[in-house]
Amino acid sequence: MPAIGERVGRVIFITSQPQELADHAKLLWQCESLEFLGDPSNALSAHFNAAYDSGIAVTDKGGYAQGMQQPAVLVFKRGPDDTPHITAPTLIFMWATEPGLMNLGGASDRPKCC
Repeated sequence: MPAIGERVGRVIFITSQPQELADHAKLLWQCESLEFLGDPSNALSAHFNAAYDSGIAVTDKGGYAQGMQQPAVLVFKRGPDDTPHITAPTLIFMWATEPGLMNLGGASDRPKCC
């Protein structure tokens, strides 16, 4: 994944946990070149769902005051000057876990990281 950041843009991992735990995961997984962002309010999930109908699920889970965001991937097209479109990003790929009985409420079939 570091090659993605070096060649085409930024890779940002967003979690429903506080920033301290996001920073700890970054160190634990040895992903120093990637960005980890804690978003306990799930505001980014709500934004992406409203703006792109991305289907990012937020489920009730103990220890998460606003719920836990399920895994999702969103890829945006870069601008002609090699920067992401800030005002109206173009979504070119989207995937989100759909929690259900077959994947134990989203707890299984998660992608591997780093």
